[in-house]
Amino acid sequence: MSSLVAPETFNGIRGNASNVTTCLKPEFTMGRSRSTPAKSSGLRYQRKVEKWLKSHYGEHSLFIGQWLEYRDASGRRYAQPDAWVIGRTKVALFEIKVGHSELAWWQLKKLYLPLLAQLYELPVVPVEIVKSYDPLAFFPGPHSVVFTPDELKRELVQHRDESVVVFQCQP
Repeated sequence: MSSLVAPETFNGIRGNASNVTTCLKPEFTMGRSRSTPAKSSGLRYQRKVEKWLKSHYGEHSLFIGQWLEYRDASGRRYAQPDAWVIGRTKVALFEIKVGHSELAWWQLKKLYLPLLAQLYELPVVPVEIVKSYDPLAFFPGPHSVVFTPDELKRELVQHRDESVVVFQCQP
């Protein structure tokens, strides 16, 4: 793979991350943001998927919208994965998008996965959950696509490589 350049909107780990912990919502996020029609659509889809995740994984080991605090070369930083589930032998990490997205790969592989791997000291399986999957959309790394909850479960159990699992979900 050639040298990849992150999208301008991606703000990843600078150097190495350390001191990863879960935390309360940071104070700087307490303001209200303007919502565009696209953002509103994405949030509606995300709420449906979160409800689906709760019905499939329960709430005991499922974290939705939990904030993480960590330190890197620039100081104290925060990140907020969409969701993750802690299993006995691995962590399933979920990034929810309306459409298959390059940004999801960067968020999963270059931000959230290293943080959760450090926090739990377990392998992390990155999963992009999408409403629509376009096989022609650019995606920086290898991925497999699944279309049913049973296929997703099988991928989570058998996952052994560096690929991202893309789950086209219609909750």
